[in-house]
Amino acid sequence: MNATHAATDSPATTRAWYANRWVFLFAWSLVIFALVSGVVGGLWRGLNDQPDWRAFVKETSFVWAQREIAPWTGMFGYLPGASFLLWPFTVWLPKPVGLIAFVALNGAAAVAATWLLFRYWFQANDEARPTPPRIALFGWPLFVLGAHFQNVLQGNQLTIFLLFLCVCGLTFIQKARPVFGGFLLGVAGCLKVTPALLVVFLLLKRRWLAVLGMVLAFLLIDVIPSIAFFGFGGAVREHRAWLDRVGWYSNRRFIEDPWLRVMHHGHEHNTSLAVVLTRWLREQPGDGRHVVVRSDPPVDALKRIRAELRAGDHLSIDPMPEPGGSWSVSYHDAATREMLPRFSVASWSANRVWLLWLMIEVIIVATAIWRTAIELPGNTPATKWQCDAALWLLISLWPSPMLRDYYLPLALPAAIVVWRTLLDLSPAARRSPSAIAAAISLVLCFVSVLSLASDFAEWYGIHLAALAGLTLATLWCSRTFVQITSPPVASP
Repeated sequence: MNATHAATDSPATTRAWYANRWVFLFAWSLVIFALVSGVVGGLWRGLNDQPDWRAFVKETSFVWAQREIAPWTGMFGYLPGASFLLWPFTVWLPKPVGLIAFVALNGAAAVAATWLLFRYWFQANDEARPTPPRIALFGWPLFVLGAHFQNVLQGNQLTIFLLFLCVCGLTFIQKARPVFGGFLLGVAGCLKVTPALLVVFLLLKRRWLAVLGMVLAFLLIDVIPSIAFFGFGGAVREHRAWLDRVGWYSNRRFIEDPWLRVMHHGHEHNTSLAVVLTRWLREQPGDGRHVVVRSDPPVDALKRIRAELRAGDHLSIDPMPEPGGSWSVSYHDAATREMLPRFSVASWSANRVWLLWLMIEVIIVATAIWRTAIELPGNTPATKWQCDAALWLLISLWPSPMLRDYYLPLALPAAIVVWRTLLDLSPAARRSPSAIAAAISLVLCFVSVLSLASDFAEWYGIHLAALAGLTLATLWCSRTFVQITSPPVASP
């Protein structure tokens, strides 16, 4: 079946509720409010020494002064290169100036990423596609994810920088600037490891020069500065320590201990696949005390702590020491925790949950590889590239042991691809079950935004559900573009 394009100025589009002038003015007003309030909130929180700015300043200053990464670092998943990239804001500039520059650049990155997505992803990139809807309609994906952007901006977090680097890098690669585009993706991977998975996407696309750009970024941003600052032995030590920390807080460890790092670095808001499966499928701790042992205590001390456990107590062994470096033990009344597991539907073993997690991850990645590698008749290079690139930005979030709501701005390219696909379909095609399911995935993203105030919804995976729905919808889009871009079949 060949779908008919829904022209931008057709009566069906004009009468649609989402194209009503007052409706899209409302949507764009909320988008602008999210941006402005996020920037203002970022300045206020930074000036009042609140996270994440406080942590960035404290930890990167420690690296600068002590020439080592703090053993108690909260940036446990970051490569050393992340500290080097933050130094201009946290160490080299005076406190107010560095903060203002960081917040301004974060806001500018949000605007620049949005413009790139509109200009090169939402609008037509080839003559085979019709002129896309007005810029007014572009506001809807931003509206759906706007609160997540606001959280990133006011929290002085890094996800919007990652979004800008990834969108810019992928666009440059598409526009025949592969080395520079790959370099930008590599910088994103040095700032936070998650986008490094895009190297698989580039390999599947045989973009060898872009892969070279990513390798150059890793060498120039992380490896060479590490050797210059820590010395060769120190650089090896810090990267080994990074690998140790990755193991401490891996998916397997979170499956083994449902309360590992609860109340530390917001883990109670973590909705990664491993953590959500564990909350649903493993028997949850009792209503006794939560006993937390930090670092590496003497064997006799650990035996004594275990012997003193009461019925209903839960023991968590966290390898990271408290600031100061020594081991410690703390006792917490479970009733005083801000967020607790409510129930589980099964009492599986850790091995069984881990095998299920592994199976799901393999299916997700294998499906993305298959969809990326095949060339379907009727796909244009631009639309295929954007579908696959948006898909792999989503895929990069799935293996992460940490998934917080403020990671979800990386889902914006996928939301835009899905929305653009729905707009390009004819009114009849939009009523198909698959198109309705794709539209529901966008609604689910907005529901996850509305659920930010619900501990229960976050604990049991509302953000993961939104990510899953959007991933499936993005997979659907690459197939749907075959119908959109194929020329009409002449009647016999």
